Amino acid sequence: MLLEPDTNTIVSAYAAFLRRQRWDWWCHLTFRRSPSYERASQVFMTWLNHLNRKVYGKNYAKRGQGLQWVRGTELQKRGARHFHVLLSGCANLSIEDAVADWRKLAGDSKISVYDECQGAVFYVAKVYTGGRLGDLDFGGPWTLLASTHDAS
Repeated sequence: MLLEPDTNTIVSAYAAFLRRQRWDWWCHLTFRRSPSYERASQVFMTWLNHLNRKVYGKNYAKRGQGLQWVRGTELQKRGARHFHVLLSGCANLSIEDAVADWRKLAGDSKISVYDECQGAVFYVAKVYTGGRLGDLDFGGPWTLLASTHDAS
């Protein structure tokens, strides 16, 4: 017998894991049209490449550099795919430029400075609620920090 995963446990575990990273931005990224998952991911990676080149230069990947990110993929009620993203390593980038880049590539976005009190880690991890398992993707050179939430 296959047991259904406890989605609350999954979301809580992912949120605890994500809190261990120091995030800079919290992003909501939407598309003008409804691209396939593959095409949406390709556009997202193009956008990240633009950001990475601004921070780390042309050969950032060869040097093991780049923004750290986690992306939750959801479908809106109308069926349109959108992303919820946390980014780390972009403190020296302009949010306005990132919004403009996304607009040129894909559609609308809302990007703000990350505030751990706003619950963004749970929002990203919530792709595992509602009776379905969502897509949660990770990228960039991760270096986890010691959690400030652990009891010692």
